[in-house]
Amino acid sequence: SGLPNSKQKTTARDMATLAMAVYHHFPQYYSWFSVNSYKHRGQTITGHNHLLKTFSGADGMKTGYTAASGYNIITSAKRHNKRVIAVTMGHRYLNDRDKRAALMMDKGLTELKNNKTVNVASLKQAIDGTKTTQMAQAGSVRANNKKLVVNVASKAKRKPTTVAQATTQTSAMAKSGGGYGIQVGSFSDYKRAQNHASSIKNKLAQNYGAAKPEVEKVSVSQGSLYRSKVMGLTKQDAAQICQSMKKQKQSCLVVADNPSVKVARK
Repeated sequence: SGLPNSKQKTTARDMATLAMAVYHHFPQYYSWFSVNSYKHRGQTITGHNHLLKTFSGADGMKTGYTAASGYNIITSAKRHNKRVIAVTMGHRYLNDRDKRAALMMDKGLTELKNNKTVNVASLKQAIDGTKTTQMAQAGSVRANNKKLVVNVASKAKRKPTTVAQATTQTSAMAKSGGGYGIQVGSFSDYKRAQNHASSIKNKLAQNYGAAKPEVEKVSVSQGSLYRSKVMGLTKQDAAQICQSMKKQKQSCLVVADNPSVKVARK
């Protein structure tokens, strides 16, 4: 189902092996992975693989996200009659994931174009070296816990500021709470909503000690929806945090504390 489980483990190599199996053994279905959108009962459903539009030659395959695993992607591209499949996992931000995948594919396709055989060690060095240089130019270096599998693509820009870093910049703010908060996502599953709210709260804890995770239960036509929130903030703090998160393409909405809100419990 794609839902997280503490006993479920996988690797980037596993995902690349599955991707290659799909491509080689089920070619009649492969074109489905390049579809950007489709219509269902009058509603247009759009895909989440932005590389299909931004990376020349990209034609698949699958994006993924959970609060526990971060942003992940299995992606593939073809140029000059050569194909690469790349997997990168565990990213905090969607843009970081896409840039990493693009970098891997670009380096891999270039290697295949210029050489009859691929030197895996030199390819890995080229990918990691480019990433290190770009990060150094951005003025910061962070641990690289992404897993390389095959090859991948285009150049990353300046490293974005994380939520934790953004709150450090406003460390003069009081740690006392307030009557406002931020809504950071909506989920059909309580546990996912709780995990996401706790994850955001932990990033804010150093500078917003009164912040607390909260899950609001909302009844919808299909059943129940669970909204991830971090409450106990001042209005100004909530607005600054949301502004920072939105710059990183993360969902965030300033909300006021409401005693009538139905707080969900497991």
